[in-house]
Amino acid sequence: MLIQELVNMKITAIIMLFMLFSQTGCKDFKNFYDQKKATDKLVSMHHVARVGNRYITSVDLKHALNEIPFKQRILVESSESVFNNFLQAYINKELLYNEALELGLDKRTDVRMKSDAYLKRLLINTLTEELLNNKINEDEVMNYYRSNRDKFMIAKVTVISLYKNDRIRDEELQVMANKLRMNLINGSSFNSIKKSLDKNSALKYKIKEHINIPKNYYDNAVTEVIYSLRPNEISFPINLKNSYNIYKLEDKPAPISYANAKNQIKYEMRNTIYGNYLNSLKKNQGFEIYISSYKEISKND
Repeated sequence: MLIQELVNMKITAIIMLFMLFSQTGCKDFKNFYDQKKATDKLVSMHHVARVGNRYITSVDLKHALNEIPFKQRILVESSESVFNNFLQAYINKELLYNEALELGLDKRTDVRMKSDAYLKRLLINTLTEELLNNKINEDEVMNYYRSNRDKFMIAKVTVISLYKNDRIRDEELQVMANKLRMNLINGSSFNSIKKSLDKNSALKYKIKEHINIPKNYYDNAVTEVIYSLRPNEISFPINLKNSYNIYKLEDKPAPISYANAKNQIKYEMRNTIYGNYLNSLKKNQGFEIYISSYKEISKND
């Protein structure tokens, strides 16, 4: 009888404790559950897919979209089917990446060398872009233009190119170019010159009229000849790599306007900044070239 009373008292105590916790704890537990449910819902809104243990978020996809060309990005964002294909391609890449890690490819020597080379290129390109993208003061550009106005000239010419080929010896082509020049000096029109050139089936040529050649043209030999001519004067044939060229200056060279020269000036100024920066790095870091070793490598190649 005593034992039964003790058991009943123990059960009663447990019931009272449960009721006490129910009154004070159920509300807190409900709050915790509701907050977790809301958090899970919020997180799931940002989750687009799951690959293994990793979730792909909307932020991940936005970064990936920003990596593709603008027109392609617009297409992906405006079509559900195209977006689904894009997402599937992204998932496929993640699957392959996970498998590559699982196989230990990231620890392979050749992969690490390629990874280091890519990182090196990335860092160099980033530094170069930031250096070249620095804004250049417009007043500096204008002052450069005023101080170097003679550099920003343009000459309008007609050029005849006789192209070198295996069917005509170089000496023969040179004779033809000199004869052509004399015909032009003696008053032959470009139309008559064209007709006479067409008769030679072995000859490849091109006549280009009203061509603008800036004074800072990439080939100094050409610009020196052109800018030494008087209007309507015809140059001697210039022996270039692939052709003999004859130039006729159509009019006196004219200055390029500031509006047309501005971008070119900025390009030149950025190149100067870049060159000066490299020279300072060479001075600060120091460098040497071992000619004997270089020649040995070149010989082996």
